Amino acid sequence: MKRLLLALFGTVLLAQAPKAPQPYSPNPALWRLELEEAPGGWTTGKELTLRLKVVDPRDPAPPKPMSPEDEDAWEYREGLIRGENEPWEAFWNRVEEARKANAWRNRTLQIFHNGQKSTRAYRVGHPMVLRLDLHDGENRVELRVPDNGQTRVVSSFATNSRDRLVVRLSSPDPDPSSYDWSWYSGGLQVVEPDSTESIGGEPTPSGGRNNGSVFTHIAPLPGTYTVRWFDPQAGVDGYGYEGSNGSTDNKPQRIFVEVLLDGGTDRERRWRFERLVVPGTKRITLGSFDVED
Repeated sequence: MKRLLLALFGTVLLAQAPKAPQPYSPNPALWRLELEEAPGGWTTGKELTLRLKVVDPRDPAPPKPMSPEDEDAWEYREGLIRGENEPWEAFWNRVEEARKANAWRNRTLQIFHNGQKSTRAYRVGHPMVLRLDLHDGENRVELRVPDNGQTRVVSSFATNSRDRLVVRLSSPDPDPSSYDWSWYSGGLQVVEPDSTESIGGEPTPSGGRNNGSVFTHIAPLPGTYTVRWFDPQAGVDGYGYEGSNGSTDNKPQRIFVEVLLDGGTDRERRWRFERLVVPGTKRITLGSFDVED
Protein backbone atom coordinates (compact mmCIF):
# COMPACT_ATOMS: atom_id res chain seq x y z
CA MET A 1 0.00 0.00 0.00
CA LYS A 2 2.84 2.34 0.89
CA ARG A 3 4.52 1.68 -2.45
CA LEU A 4 1.24 2.38 -4.25
CA LEU A 5 0.86 5.75 -2.49
CA LEU A 6 4.44 6.73 -3.35
CA ALA A 7 3.87 5.81 -6.98
CA LEU A 8 0.67 7.84 -7.11
CA PHE A 9 2.37 10.80 -5.42
CA GLY A 10 5.23 10.69 -7.93
CA THR A 11 2.77 10.61 -10.80
CA VAL A 12 1.06 13.76 -9.47
CA LEU A 13 4.39 15.57 -9.16
CA LEU A 14 5.33 14.67 -12.72
CA ALA A 15 1.99 15.92 -13.98
CA GLN A 16 2.48 19.25 -12.16
CA ALA A 17 6.10 19.79 -13.21
CA PRO A 18 6.39 22.73 -15.65
CA LYS A 19 7.30 21.83 -19.18
CA ALA A 20 10.41 23.31 -20.73
CA PRO A 21 9.55 26.02 -23.27
CA GLN A 22 9.67 24.72 -26.81
CA PRO A 23 11.48 26.70 -29.53
CA TYR A 24 9.14 28.57 -31.82
CA SER A 25 8.43 26.86 -35.14
CA PRO A 26 7.34 29.54 -37.65
CA ASN A 27 5.09 28.90 -40.61
CA PRO A 28 6.47 31.05 -43.45
CA ALA A 29 3.30 30.48 -45.48
CA LEU A 30 1.58 32.95 -43.12
CA TRP A 31 4.17 35.70 -43.38
CA ARG A 32 3.24 39.04 -44.98
CA LEU A 33 5.53 41.37 -46.92
CA GLU A 34 4.43 44.87 -45.98
CA LEU A 35 5.52 48.14 -47.59
CA GLU A 36 5.28 51.20 -45.36
CA GLU A 37 4.56 53.20 -48.48
CA ALA A 38 4.49 52.28 -52.14
CA PRO A 39 5.94 55.20 -54.12
CA GLY A 40 5.08 55.40 -57.77
CA GLY A 41 4.34 57.84 -60.55
CA TRP A 42 6.93 60.37 -61.67
CA THR A 43 9.98 61.50 -59.73
CA THR A 44 12.94 63.79 -60.34
CA GLY A 45 15.04 62.08 -57.65
CA LYS A 46 18.05 59.88 -58.22
CA GLU A 47 17.16 57.33 -55.57
CA LEU A 48 14.17 55.21 -54.65
CA THR A 49 13.70 54.52 -50.93
CA LEU A 50 11.54 51.57 -49.88
CA ARG A 51 10.65 50.89 -46.25
CA LEU A 52 9.34 47.39 -45.68
CA LYS A 53 8.90 44.61 -43.17
CA VAL A 54 8.14 40.90 -43.28
CA VAL A 55 5.60 40.16 -40.54
CA ASP A 56 4.76 36.84 -38.89
CA PRO A 57 1.20 37.15 -37.50
CA ARG A 58 1.95 34.31 -35.04
CA ASP A 59 5.16 35.92 -33.77
CA PRO A 60 5.33 35.07 -30.03
CA ALA A 61 7.42 38.18 -29.24
CA PRO A 62 7.17 40.80 -31.99
CA PRO A 63 10.09 43.25 -31.94
CA LYS A 64 9.22 46.54 -30.30
CA PRO A 65 9.23 49.64 -32.51
CA MET A 66 12.23 51.85 -31.82
CA SER A 67 13.45 55.22 -33.00
CA PRO A 68 15.87 55.18 -35.95
CA GLU A 69 18.70 56.25 -33.62
CA ASP A 70 18.21 53.26 -31.30
CA GLU A 71 17.04 50.68 -33.82
CA ASP A 72 20.41 49.16 -34.78
CA ALA A 73 21.67 48.84 -31.22
CA TRP A 74 18.32 47.49 -30.06
CA GLU A 75 18.30 44.82 -32.75
CA TYR A 76 21.97 43.95 -32.17
CA ARG A 77 21.19 43.30 -28.50
CA GLU A 78 17.98 41.42 -29.32
CA GLY A 79 15.94 44.05 -27.47
CA LEU A 80 17.55 43.26 -24.12
CA ILE A 81 18.58 45.91 -21.61
CA ARG A 82 21.48 45.40 -19.24
CA GLY A 83 20.56 45.48 -15.58
CA GLU A 84 21.94 48.26 -13.40
CA ASN A 85 24.41 46.00 -11.60
CA GLU A 86 24.47 43.15 -14.10
CA PRO A 87 27.98 42.05 -15.15
CA TRP A 88 28.67 42.54 -18.83
CA GLU A 89 29.54 38.87 -19.26
CA ALA A 90 26.18 37.80 -17.86
CA PHE A 91 24.38 40.33 -20.06
CA TRP A 92 26.09 39.16 -23.26
CA ASN A 93 25.33 35.56 -22.31
CA ARG A 94 21.66 36.52 -22.21
CA VAL A 95 22.00 38.26 -25.57
CA GLU A 96 23.62 35.16 -27.10
CA GLU A 97 20.82 32.92 -25.81
CA ALA A 98 18.26 35.33 -27.27
CA ARG A 99 20.09 35.28 -30.62
CA LYS A 100 19.88 31.50 -30.71
CA ALA A 101 16.16 31.60 -29.90
CA ASN A 102 15.61 34.22 -32.62
CA ALA A 103 17.74 32.52 -35.27
CA TRP A 104 14.54 31.72 -37.20
CA ARG A 105 14.19 35.46 -37.98
CA ASN A 106 17.36 35.54 -40.11
CA ARG A 107 16.24 35.37 -43.76
CA THR A 108 17.07 36.72 -47.20
CA LEU A 109 14.97 38.84 -49.55
CA GLN A 110 15.31 38.65 -53.33
CA ILE A 111 15.36 41.97 -55.20
CA PHE A 112 14.91 42.35 -58.96
CA HIS A 113 15.77 45.94 -59.87
CA ASN A 114 15.43 46.73 -63.57
CA GLY A 115 16.25 43.13 -64.38
CA GLN A 116 19.24 42.87 -62.03
CA LYS A 117 18.91 40.30 -59.24
CA SER A 118 20.41 40.70 -55.78
CA THR A 119 19.65 39.45 -52.29
CA ARG A 120 19.55 41.23 -48.96
CA ALA A 121 19.60 39.81 -45.47
CA TYR A 122 16.70 40.82 -43.22
CA ARG A 123 15.07 39.78 -39.96
CA VAL A 124 11.40 38.88 -39.65
CA GLY A 125 9.53 41.53 -37.72
CA HIS A 126 12.25 44.16 -38.03
CA PRO A 127 11.92 47.15 -40.40
CA MET A 128 14.19 47.28 -43.42
CA VAL A 129 15.16 50.17 -45.72
CA LEU A 130 16.17 49.68 -49.37
CA ARG A 131 17.79 52.51 -51.34
CA LEU A 132 18.00 51.90 -55.08
CA ASP A 133 19.44 54.09 -57.83
CA LEU A 134 17.05 55.27 -60.55
CA HIS A 135 17.71 55.78 -64.22
CA ASP A 136 15.76 57.86 -66.71
CA GLY A 137 12.50 56.27 -67.76
CA GLU A 138 10.68 53.36 -66.15
CA ASN A 139 12.16 51.70 -63.06
CA ARG A 140 10.70 48.38 -61.91
CA VAL A 141 11.45 46.78 -58.56
CA GLU A 142 10.16 43.32 -57.63
CA LEU A 143 10.57 42.11 -54.05
CA ARG A 144 10.26 38.38 -53.38
CA VAL A 145 10.23 36.42 -50.13
CA PRO A 146 11.82 33.05 -51.04
CA ASP A 147 10.32 31.34 -47.98
CA ASN A 148 6.77 31.59 -49.33
CA GLY A 149 7.05 33.06 -52.83
CA GLN A 150 5.21 36.27 -51.92
CA THR A 151 6.08 39.22 -54.19
CA ARG A 152 5.48 42.96 -54.34
CA VAL A 153 6.15 45.13 -57.37
CA VAL A 154 6.89 48.86 -57.38
CA SER A 155 7.12 50.81 -60.63
CA SER A 156 8.09 54.45 -61.04
CA PHE A 157 9.24 56.80 -63.79
CA ALA A 158 12.25 59.05 -63.32
CA THR A 159 13.14 62.22 -65.19
CA ASN A 160 16.48 63.15 -63.70
CA SER A 161 20.01 63.96 -64.71
CA ARG A 162 21.18 60.40 -65.06
CA ASP A 163 24.62 59.30 -63.93
CA ARG A 164 26.29 57.86 -66.98
CA LEU A 165 28.61 55.63 -64.91
CA VAL A 166 27.75 53.61 -61.78
CA VAL A 167 30.26 51.34 -60.01
CA ARG A 168 28.78 49.43 -57.08
CA LEU A 169 29.97 47.03 -54.42
CA SER A 170 27.45 44.21 -54.12
CA SER A 171 26.93 41.10 -52.05
CA PRO A 172 24.68 38.78 -54.08
CA ASP A 173 24.27 35.95 -51.57
CA PRO A 174 25.04 37.09 -48.03
CA ASP A 175 24.80 34.82 -45.04
CA PRO A 176 22.07 36.47 -42.95
CA SER A 177 23.57 35.12 -39.71
CA SER A 178 27.10 36.47 -40.25
CA TYR A 179 28.88 39.82 -40.24
CA ASP A 180 30.09 40.45 -43.78
CA TRP A 181 33.40 42.14 -42.97
CA SER A 182 34.43 42.29 -46.61
CA TRP A 183 32.23 45.24 -47.59
CA TYR A 184 30.14 46.26 -44.57
CA SER A 185 31.46 49.82 -44.21
CA GLY A 186 32.61 50.52 -47.73
CA GLY A 187 35.95 49.81 -49.27
CA LEU A 188 35.35 50.79 -52.92
CA GLN A 189 38.13 52.67 -54.72
CA VAL A 190 38.02 53.84 -58.34
CA VAL A 191 41.03 55.24 -60.19
CA GLU A 192 40.00 57.59 -62.99
CA PRO A 193 41.88 57.82 -66.34
CA ASP A 194 43.81 60.91 -65.13
CA SER A 195 45.14 58.80 -62.17
CA THR A 196 42.85 60.50 -59.64
CA GLU A 197 41.99 58.05 -56.84
CA SER A 198 38.39 58.26 -55.66
CA ILE A 199 38.12 56.66 -52.25
CA GLY A 200 35.09 58.35 -50.72
CA GLY A 201 34.32 61.77 -49.32
CA GLU A 202 35.17 64.71 -51.57
CA PRO A 203 34.25 64.58 -55.28
CA THR A 204 37.05 64.22 -57.79
CA PRO A 205 38.05 67.21 -59.96
CA SER A 206 36.14 65.71 -62.89
CA GLY A 207 32.96 65.23 -60.82
CA GLY A 208 33.14 61.60 -59.65
CA ARG A 209 31.43 60.79 -56.35
CA ASN A 210 32.23 57.82 -54.09
CA ASN A 211 30.41 57.11 -50.83
CA GLY A 212 32.45 53.99 -50.05
CA SER A 213 30.08 51.50 -51.64
CA VAL A 214 28.98 53.29 -54.85
CA PHE A 215 30.92 55.46 -57.31
CA THR A 216 28.92 57.56 -59.77
CA HIS A 217 29.79 60.02 -62.51
CA ILE A 218 27.43 62.07 -64.64
CA ALA A 219 30.06 62.66 -67.37
CA PRO A 220 33.01 60.32 -66.87
CA LEU A 221 36.35 61.05 -68.50
CA PRO A 222 37.14 58.84 -71.50
CA GLY A 223 39.82 56.25 -70.88
CA THR A 224 40.56 53.29 -68.61
CA TYR A 225 39.16 53.04 -65.08
CA THR A 226 40.63 50.73 -62.43
CA VAL A 227 38.47 49.26 -59.66
CA ARG A 228 40.03 48.38 -56.31
CA TRP A 229 38.82 47.21 -52.92
CA PHE A 230 40.39 47.95 -49.56
CA ASP A 231 39.61 46.49 -46.14
CA PRO A 232 37.82 49.29 -44.24
CA GLN A 233 38.89 47.68 -40.96
CA ALA A 234 42.59 47.62 -41.87
CA GLY A 235 42.97 51.23 -43.00
CA VAL A 236 44.31 52.70 -46.21
CA ASP A 237 47.93 53.66 -46.85
CA GLY A 238 48.44 57.30 -47.67
CA TYR A 239 45.04 58.50 -46.42
CA GLY A 240 45.67 58.79 -42.70
CA TYR A 241 43.00 56.20 -41.92
CA GLU A 242 44.20 53.50 -39.55
CA GLY A 243 41.09 51.38 -39.68
CA SER A 244 38.84 50.21 -36.90
CA ASN A 245 38.74 47.39 -34.41
CA GLY A 246 37.42 44.48 -36.43
CA SER A 247 36.64 40.91 -35.54
CA THR A 248 39.56 38.50 -35.26
CA ASP A 249 37.59 35.47 -36.46
CA ASN A 250 36.74 36.76 -39.94
CA LYS A 251 36.50 34.20 -42.72
CA PRO A 252 37.43 34.55 -46.41
CA GLN A 253 34.83 36.49 -48.34
CA ARG A 254 34.09 37.15 -52.00
CA ILE A 255 34.09 40.73 -53.25
CA PHE A 256 31.68 41.58 -56.08
CA VAL A 257 31.65 44.83 -58.04
CA GLU A 258 29.14 45.66 -60.76
CA VAL A 259 29.74 48.42 -63.34
CA LEU A 260 26.96 50.00 -65.40
CA LEU A 261 27.68 52.45 -68.22
CA ASP A 262 24.88 54.26 -70.09
CA GLY A 263 22.23 52.24 -68.28
CA GLY A 264 18.77 52.18 -69.85
CA THR A 265 20.03 53.20 -73.29
CA ASP A 266 20.94 51.33 -76.46
CA ARG A 267 24.62 51.91 -75.55
CA GLU A 268 24.32 50.13 -72.20
CA ARG A 269 27.37 48.14 -71.13
CA ARG A 270 28.03 46.10 -67.99
CA TRP A 271 31.07 44.62 -66.27
CA ARG A 272 31.29 42.41 -63.21
CA PHE A 273 34.40 41.73 -61.14
CA GLU A 274 34.80 39.09 -58.45
CA ARG A 275 37.69 38.19 -56.16
CA LEU A 276 38.16 36.03 -53.07
CA VAL A 277 39.86 37.93 -50.26
CA VAL A 278 41.17 36.65 -46.94
CA PRO A 279 41.51 38.49 -43.63
CA GLY A 280 44.68 40.52 -43.69
CA THR A 281 44.30 41.56 -47.34
CA LYS A 282 44.64 45.32 -47.19
CA ARG A 283 43.94 46.31 -50.80
CA ILE A 284 43.48 44.49 -54.11
CA THR A 285 42.77 45.38 -57.73
CA LEU A 286 39.56 43.83 -59.03
CA GLY A 287 39.70 44.81 -62.69
CA SER A 288 39.46 47.63 -65.22
CA PHE A 289 37.13 48.87 -67.95
CA ASP A 290 37.12 51.50 -70.68
CA VAL A 291 34.81 54.46 -71.19
CA GLU A 292 34.55 55.91 -74.66
CA ASP A 293 33.40 59.40 -75.61
